[in-house]
This record gives sequence, structure tokens and C-alpha cells, in this order.
Amino acid sequence: MREAITFIGMVETVLNHGAVEEGVSLHENYVKAYRIMLLARILDDKFASLYRMGKIHGGVFLGRGQEALSAATGLALRKGDVFAPLIRDAAGRLAFGEPILDAVRNYLGSSLGPTRGRDGNIHRGRPREGLMAMISHLGAMISVVNGALLAHRFKNITDTVGAACIGDGGTSTGAFHEAVNQAAVEKLPLVIVVANN
Repeated sequence: MREAITFIGMVETVLNHGAVEEGVSLHENYVKAYRIMLLARILDDKFASLYRMGKIHGGVFLGRGQEALSAATGLALRKGDVFAPLIRDAAGRLAFGEPILDAVRNYLGSSLGPTRGRDGNIHRGRPREGLMAMISHLGAMISVVNGALLAHRFKNITDTVGAACIGDGGTSTGAFHEAVNQAAVEKLPLVIVVANN
């Protein structure tokens, strides 16, 4: 029940602040968010199964229990925005527009995947589309988003925001504090999403 209340609150927050699809009913937006969360859960479960069978090498990082926060973050962003998801943010990646095939090919080490088979898990992205490739070091992704937002400023690209996700443990790192300070000094349109995981 608590997850349902959290999900409803997050989706309402997203909808009230101009994201998801305008001109679409509230019900349709809820259904879209739910489908993304369900798809992410099914994808995670399949990756876990493939990992146990020895088909995936390296690590598999599941977002079980974080789908609502992740999906809400991805849905709140628009084309042109910058998104740096957490290691466990499959729902956010899907909501932001990452093709499912990118995730599958990358985890399976396919040469057709975004990393051309050189990395078998989550270090994938589409930087030209604003989806930053994950850096494993806690707190480091915020400064990457800051850099992308500064690049937007230098190119006179306006009306975009950046969102960086981090776990509560990562907020104690120097990289986190340095990036937050930089964002404040530069007055960057940055949203930091902290997951209490």
C-alpha cells in the first residue's frame, strides 16, 4: 500500500509541474507510468534470471522497489533535457526513451549494443539525446550533468533542465558536494533526485 501511495504522489507531482504528456488525461498518464514501471520490473526479473543461468557476465543491478521514483523522474523530463540515471534506474531510462534493445544488447554483451559488447551492464547511454552513460563512482554523475548544462548555456540552448539521480549514501561523497556547489554557483537548472535506498 505504501508503494502505491508513493507512486501516486510522485506521478501527481510530475503531472502538476508540466511534464509527461500535456493534453492527455490524468488516467492515461497514470497508465503510461504504470506500464513503464511494470516493463522495468519484467526486464529486471528477466536479467536476474539470465544472470543466474550464466548468460550475463559481470553484475546485474536491479531496481526493484525504485520503479516509481525512477519512472517519475524520466517522465518529468522532456526532449533536450539531460538525464543521469542511477545504476538501478531501468524505469527512468525507459521513461526517458531508452530503447529496450539497448539494455538487452548491452547486458548480453552484443556488438550491436551501445557499448559494442565492451561493457556488459549499465555503463551505456545516448549522450547526444541527453541520456548520460553511468559512472560507477558515487556522486560523480552530478558533475557530468553540470557539464552538459554548461555546454547548453555556451550553445545558447535554453529551456532545458538536467536531472541527476543518486542514492542517499552517495550524498556523503566529496564529488556530490562539489557538484552541488558548482550547480549553485553557476545557477544551473539542475534537479537532484536522492533515492533513500
